[in-house]
Amino acid sequence: MANGEFWIVYQFLHWPISNELKFGFLAAAILLFIVTAVILGWQIYLYCKLKMDLQFSGHTKLGNADNGDYKDGSTVKEKQSLSYSTAVKLEKEPEKKGEESEMVRGALSPSPSSSENESFEILEVDTKAEQEESSIGQLRFSLLYDKACTELVLTIIEATDLPGRDFSQSADPFVRVRLLLEPPSQQSNIRYILHEWQTKVVRNTKNPVFGDRFSCSIKKNQLKRIIIKLEVKDFDKYSRHRALGEVRLLLGDLDISETVEFSERLKKIQKDIVGEVLLSLKYLPTAQKIEVGLLKVKTACPRNNDKDIYASITLYCNHKRQKHQKSSLKAKSDVTIYNETFLYHLSDPYFQQCEVTVSIYETYNKKGSGRHLIGKACLGNREAGDGTHWNLMMSCVRQPIAKWHPLLI
Repeated sequence: MANGEFWIVYQFLHWPISNELKFGFLAAAILLFIVTAVILGWQIYLYCKLKMDLQFSGHTKLGNADNGDYKDGSTVKEKQSLSYSTAVKLEKEPEKKGEESEMVRGALSPSPSSSENESFEILEVDTKAEQEESSIGQLRFSLLYDKACTELVLTIIEATDLPGRDFSQSADPFVRVRLLLEPPSQQSNIRYILHEWQTKVVRNTKNPVFGDRFSCSIKKNQLKRIIIKLEVKDFDKYSRHRALGEVRLLLGDLDISETVEFSERLKKIQKDIVGEVLLSLKYLPTAQKIEVGLLKVKTACPRNNDKDIYASITLYCNHKRQKHQKSSLKAKSDVTIYNETFLYHLSDPYFQQCEVTVSIYETYNKKGSGRHLIGKACLGNREAGDGTHWNLMMSCVRQPIAKWHPLLI
């Protein structure tokens, strides 16, 4: 029985198959074997490569220096920056061994010829800076004080050798004149602007001729405390005027009973303190807002005053203007009290560059037209602002932090 079953199976397995079909099956089997071998070899190659990368991932070895590439994929500039930061850290840690720092410096120090070239370059830069300062230009003007009429006469004559713009090598200069009255006591450093004038704009020249004449009445007892400030600026219709330089003189040191002509070299413009503003800051992290409180404004105010002042508060984030708000009009006095708050949305105050600019304007009527800038105060986490006040706000969340800030012009 068993032999009969075995014979049936044997006959079933030996069906008649043509040779062409047999060779086809054999070719398919060989092809499948080759594909499997290729896939296995590729997987072994990837495994070996990954293992080698893991072994050498912690080491940064220099590759082909001529091509500027490294085995870890970095470039020569990246390696030089890392080496430079390492050298700076070694210099800042005096307790470390001097041998290591000397080794790093020796590895980073250029050849003697290149160091000499660097020294020459530094001298050239200094020479260029001195030439730029010396070539900032000069301003000619005349002063006369008529004691009988208690009148000061100022004539702006001309300016010479002014720096031009980068793209046109020309300028549209004008002169802004301010008469600043110093405080009578040394306890206060707030100056008051007695008068302010502006000359005409002379187009497309670096040697403008003005010929503008200004006059005003000044008491004799005030003459010794008056500073005349002449700012030369380049007119720009679409942006801020470019500051070229300034000349300032203390009239108390001059004998101008007769017309005296001056030719003064322009210097870098300096800001003057014309007041103070008391501001409070409060950060609300849940609402992602900051609250700016305008509390008080302190300015030098004349006795007969019929002007109003208001504040314009602007928030800048990453050099972009975010929001602008205005306060109410208040009668100008030595200390003007506001006690007003303004909210600004601030999503990320820790990492954004933020600045709050407070500009104080005075107006000549109740509608707010004919405004005149008194001064500006800046605070924030940018270099231009007061970072101390901002840091105090961020460290004391939900609590108002108040501080006085100078108004500059």
